[in-house]
Amino acid sequence: MRKRRKKTGFLFVLVFFAAICIGQPVLAAKVKAPTGLKADYDKNYIKLTWKKVPKARGYVVYRYSSTAGQYIRVKSTRKNYHSMSGLPEGTLYRFKVKAYRKIGGETYYSKYSKRLQLRTKKQKTKKVSTIKKYLKSAIQPLGKVVYVWGGGWSTDGLGGSTEARSMGVSKKWTRFFNAQTKDYNYINTQYQRHDGLDCSGYVGWTIYNIMNTKSGNNGYVMSAKDMARNYASRGWGKYIKRASVKDYKPGDIMSSACSDCGHVWIVIGECKDGSVVALHSSSSQGVQLSGTVAPDGRTKSEAAELAQKYMEQYFPKWSEKFSHRLRDEKYLSHFCQMRWNVSGKSIMTDPDGYQKMTAEQVLNDLLGPLKEEPEPLPVPEPEMPPETQPETPSQPETQKVLEMQSQVKTEE
Repeated sequence: MRKRRKKTGFLFVLVFFAAICIGQPVLAAKVKAPTGLKADYDKNYIKLTWKKVPKARGYVVYRYSSTAGQYIRVKSTRKNYHSMSGLPEGTLYRFKVKAYRKIGGETYYSKYSKRLQLRTKKQKTKKVSTIKKYLKSAIQPLGKVVYVWGGGWSTDGLGGSTEARSMGVSKKWTRFFNAQTKDYNYINTQYQRHDGLDCSGYVGWTIYNIMNTKSGNNGYVMSAKDMARNYASRGWGKYIKRASVKDYKPGDIMSSACSDCGHVWIVIGECKDGSVVALHSSSSQGVQLSGTVAPDGRTKSEAAELAQKYMEQYFPKWSEKFSHRLRDEKYLSHFCQMRWNVSGKSIMTDPDGYQKMTAEQVLNDLLGPLKEEPEPLPVPEPEMPPETQPETPSQPETQKVLEMQSQVKTEE
C-alpha cells in the first residue's frame, strides 16, 4: 500500500514539473499589447507612433478595410512608428497595432492595441493654379535634367526627396546634366535620388510646384501607376480608365500599371492627325518632349515632328547629347487618364483656354514659334539658245515698213 502511494506521489510530482516545464515557454512568450497609439497627420500624410513594448522584436500595423470588413495587415516593422503618404484627403482611417516576439522559431503575437480613428484633413477647394501656369511650371526642367532611376524619391514617407519638395529646378540636377555626355546610361546611376528625376519624381515635383509657395512641405511622389487615380481621388479631376480614354487635352496626367509600361507622363496637346505630344522624364534621356505615332500607326506623325523641332530649336544642349525617340501606340492605348476639373469647383481653372488648344498652339504660347524654314531660292529659267530667239526688227527696218504702209494708203 505504501509502495503504491509512493509511486502515485512520484507520478504526481513528475506530471506537475512537466506541466511547469512545458508551460514555461508559453508564459515566457507572452508579449504585451502596444499602448499610446497616436498619429500626426495632414491632408494626405499619416505618421503613427506608439510606446515600445519590452522584449518585443517588432510590430505589425493593421488598417480597417471596409471592403474586406476586417482589419488588414499594412506593415511589419521593428520601429515603434510607421509613416504613410500620398493618401486621399478627407478619408476616414482606423488603425490597430500588435507587438510580436520570436522564441525557438515560433512567432508569438500580442493582442491588438486600442483602436485609433482619424480622418485626413481635407484641402479647401482653393483655386491654386491654371492649366497654363501648371504647364509653364512643368517645362522648367525641360532639356536640363537627366533621368535617374529613383530620382526624386525618398524613404522617409514625406512624398519625395528634398529636391522634389522644393520650388524651382535644383542646381544639383542641372550640374549633373551638364556633366553628362551622349554615352550617359541611367543603369549606372540608379538611386542617386538627388541628381535627377525618374518619371514619377518629375510629375510629383511638377505638382508640388503648383500646390506650394515654399519648399519643405510633404510631396506628391508615388508609384507611377497610382498617380492618375490618386490625384483624381483628391477631387482634382476625373479618373478615366484606359479603355475609356477618347482624347487628350493639355495637362492630362497619364498613368500606366502595365508591367511593360510602368510610366507616367503629362499631355502637352493633341495634333490634328490624332498623335500626341508628351512631356515626361524618360529613361536615359531625361525630361523631354516626345511625339507619339498617329492612331493609325503612322510613324511620321505631326507630334513626332513637332516635338523634335522644338527640342532642337529651344534645347540644343539636350539634342546634342540625346536622340529623339518616337513613342509607340502603347502611349495611346495602355494609359489611364486624370483630366483636371477646370469648372471652378476644384483647384484648377483654365482662363486661357488651353484645353481647347492643339499641341502646336500650346507650345507656341509656352515656348514661342518655330523658326520658319527659309524658302528655296527661285530657279532661274534657262535662256533660249541664240538660234531660237525671235529676231527683233531694227529701227531702220521699222521706219521702212511704216513708209510702205503710208504709200499704200495714198494710192488707195
